[in-house]
Amino acid sequence: MTTEIILMKDIDGLGEEGDIKKVAPGYARNYLLPFKFAAIKNQATLKKLEAAREEINQRKAKKLEASSTIQEKVNGIEISFQVNAGDSGKLFGSIAQIDILSAITEKGFEIDKNQILLPKPIKSTGEYDVPVRFYGGLIAKIKVKVIDQNIDNKDDKQEKSKLQDENQPEKQDKKQDEKQEPATESV
Repeated sequence: MTTEIILMKDIDGLGEEGDIKKVAPGYARNYLLPFKFAAIKNQATLKKLEAAREEINQRKAKKLEASSTIQEKVNGIEISFQVNAGDSGKLFGSIAQIDILSAITEKGFEIDKNQILLPKPIKSTGEYDVPVRFYGGLIAKIKVKVIDQNIDNKDDKQEKSKLQDENQPEKQDKKQDEKQEPATESV
């Protein structure tokens, strides 16, 4: 059993304003109708829909135009994150949608967190292409660079450890010589 409704607003995963959809009665009764996201399909609502069809199409055209403008501006921007990471490049933490969103808003773009299509948080250093979805099915790609903030310190530590490794065999040889000397004197 389904209920036919007319959407009054865009609903992600369901449809756009003015679409006629069949939904479960409970979904319509408990969510869509009380929040005025939809109206039950009947002769009166169909007449209202036909009268408002031109306005709806104009709003959709404006949304699409605004969306394509923002998509062109956002497409190709680069965002860098300097984070703590281990020797293998694995992050101590992760970069999630909300982090990317805050970096995009710092650059002056207004988008919603749900528009960022990041399937799972970023957990290692490197470069990533993250898609951003806009109205009308438009997609922009953002380049996200995740850089280890301690990379200079790690290079210094690696050089020091190499120097220590080179010096350690000499120390071990000296210790072995000291152990052997008392043994030769007592004989």
